[in-house]
Amino acid sequence: ERRVTAIMGLLTEGKPLKWDESTKYIDYVKKHGVEQFINLYNSQVNRSCDEFMWGDELEYLLIYAPVNDKKTVKLSLRSHEILHKFELDATQKLKDDMDRVILHPEYGSFMIEATPYKPYGDN
Repeated sequence: ERRVTAIMGLLTEGKPLKWDESTKYIDYVKKHGVEQFINLYNSQVNRSCDEFMWGDELEYLLIYAPVNDKKTVKLSLRSHEILHKFELDATQKLKDDMDRVILHPEYGSFMIEATPYKPYGDN
């Protein structure tokens, strides 16, 4: 039995283009997005009986709420700093891998995504 695993990529470097900068790439993105979907579909169409793997994906919005101002909440642009600190303490000192998480950058510098260290399985 041949097993093929598809892995999604995570963009961890670079910055999103502004809308007016991105419009010149629309046709390219549409064409290649459809081609990638068809290629992925064709490479996976005969898969069956895979173990069901799943995990929770939590997205955190980083905010700052000053103690002395009950009416103000601001976005905290500290995701890079928080992710760096988390990497330095990557051991997480947890005995069970099922209790560990991986933090990922998200779209904005005010967002962080957390996923399980290992996906959950059937057992």
